[in-house]
Amino acid sequence: MPKGHKASPRILSVVSDPVLLRTRQEVLIAQGYDADSALPSEVDEKLKSNFHLVILSATLDEEEKARIREKVPAHIKVLNLDTLLWPDELLRMIDTALSDSDQALPN
Repeated sequence: MPKGHKASPRILSVVSDPVLLRTRQEVLIAQGYDADSALPSEVDEKLKSNFHLVILSATLDEEEKARIREKVPAHIKVLNLDTLLWPDELLRMIDTALSDSDQALPN
């Protein structure tokens, strides 16, 4: 389980590349996160569930990112990636984003 968290935070990773989508989800699950992933066309359905963090991949164009951000409820943190990252760097960014929003994490 990620440090500093009582329960595994739920993370939705939105990626336009199916290979990166699967790989990122596997990395997040291996680190103890309750991770799900979605292609942009699947976001509406996935957001019917509650998440602590939504990651918008660098593989998404700015219009897609803006459209998705509008749909994410205000209590959910959004991590907007501008470049592809190595897993260790991504995990540090996730930990920071979740730490910054611990007091507002939904159940």
